[in-house]
Amino acid sequence: AAASAIDRLFVVGGPAAEALADAARAVMADGAVRYYRTSDEAAEPVASAIEPGDLVLVKGSRGTRTDRVADRIVAEWA
Repeated sequence: AAASAIDRLFVVGGPAAEALADAARAVMADGAVRYYRTSDEAAEPVASAIEPGDLVLVKGSRGTRTDRVADRIVAEWA
């Protein structure tokens, strides 16, 4: 993800997700990567960080409940 020239990366999950966030921080701009342990913790900050014209991809699993992040984005922007 970090090599794809994205501006921001929000990562949710356990130890593997945290490791991904740490690796992305090594190659992305300062402050561009944020890690959250749960989707409930991430939903509001992610939705609030979106600006008009942003392209957003929510990629995750039912196990991490990333649908909660997507639902919060839709509630804010639909």
